[in-house]
Amino acid sequence: MIYGDGTVDLAGANHQLILDSDFTLHSATLSLGGLVTTSGAGTFFVGYGGELTLSEDTFNTGLTVEGFGKVEVQSGSSSLNFASTIDPEGTLTVLGVGASATLTVGAALTNNGLLVLDNDGGVSTVGLTISGGSFSNFGRVHITDTSGGGTRNFNGLLNNQGELDVDYGLTISGASLAHQNSGDINIATGVTLVVGDASSSLNISNIGRLSGDGTVNIAGAFNNDGTIAPGDSIGTLTITGSLTLSGTSVLEIEAVSYTHLTLPT
Repeated sequence: MIYGDGTVDLAGANHQLILDSDFTLHSATLSLGGLVTTSGAGTFFVGYGGELTLSEDTFNTGLTVEGFGKVEVQSGSSSLNFASTIDPEGTLTVLGVGASATLTVGAALTNNGLLVLDNDGGVSTVGLTISGGSFSNFGRVHITDTSGGGTRNFNGLLNNQGELDVDYGLTISGASLAHQNSGDINIATGVTLVVGDASSSLNISNIGRLSGDGTVNIAGAFNNDGTIAPGDSIGTLTITGSLTLSGTSVLEIEAVSYTHLTLPT
């Protein structure tokens, strides 16, 4: 365990953290300065008040972000090669800071807390790739831009049962994938969500919801069994692609008053 108010910085290349048992970072800051590798039978826990920064580092152990723990993946490409979890009140942020930042997960990633794709300086590509298993969201995913612009990319199988707030353009890629939403996908005004592979589909379950004032651009199939709710009083949600509505589909339109809504007679 690392505990305290200070900072540990492993700068330089080719450091190794060998975890023969579980390891906890608690109420302290650990910065892995690039090309650091973890290995061993243990799991790396980032606990209450702990902050872990990755930059071109590789985890060959499991990673669990516990309540009020924070992990930030900065410039470069970092990897998690074992199943990893974000617990409630835990936060995992992939952040471009003057350069692109990408996190590749070689196994399943489960989010019960908050996952953020963001950029803060310079035009950067910020991405999350799931190369093994799927990404299951039961918490909140926030796609945003603090400053600088660039692109936000998600590559892999999406299973959203929580909240996906798209406040900045997001491209979902990957071939022959059936993305599932039984939670809420909200797309902000002027923002586009792209599902870019024609062999993949986006499927909204009967308890799922798609809302907002943005645009959904789908190259493959878009199957809706749930609720489509354009904006607020009355908003516009643009869907580009092939949309199939089942018998359980609901179009939810919010009007300020009846004077704003004209129904055919």
